[in-house]
Amino acid sequence: MIKAIIFDMGGVVFKNVMDDTYEEVGKKFDIDPKLVKDESRSLRIEWQLNKISTEEFFRRLASILKISDASSLKDVWNEAFIENCAPNKKAIEIIKKLKRQDYKVAVLSNVTDMYTNHHRDRKDYDLFSFVFLSFELRMRKPEKEIYEYVINKMNVKFEECIFIDDKEVNLVTARKLGMKTILFQSAEQLEKELKKLL
Repeated sequence: MIKAIIFDMGGVVFKNVMDDTYEEVGKKFDIDPKLVKDESRSLRIEWQLNKISTEEFFRRLASILKISDASSLKDVWNEAFIENCAPNKKAIEIIKKLKRQDYKVAVLSNVTDMYTNHHRDRKDYDLFSFVFLSFELRMRKPEKEIYEYVINKMNVKFEECIFIDDKEVNLVTARKLGMKTILFQSAEQLEKELKKLL
């Protein structure tokens, strides 16, 4: 019997803004967006794990990309989030309905302090009964430790959970541990998949 549904945030409940961010940085500083993506990948992981600060992330990335002003890089990155992070209204309706049906509803997100602050300011996390953020936990998907932590905190078993993410790599570990999983493609597809599992 399913007791808990765990959602990824970016790319599921809200639009994933990363491609927009790489494009905006590329446009502003005349750099190939693919280079921005590739060069920021390992730094973003450290940032999501709270191993480096926001300022350190932008200082190091600016140095790699040969951008003289790290603060203007941060501003462009920030603005890309604010302008592009739109809610998936249909997915939000699904979450509210699940809560009314007394399921435990959680968010599990690989996220930085900067994005966390934006979501908190907008009260986006108020949608969920449980909030699990890589930045705060110093763990991230797809490491099995973060799934084990979530299960313990929610006081459920793996087989009592459905995990929804837009990245297959994050579903593999959850599936191996015994969770039901849904690869998110659209809110309509999510609704159909949930009906089969609930």
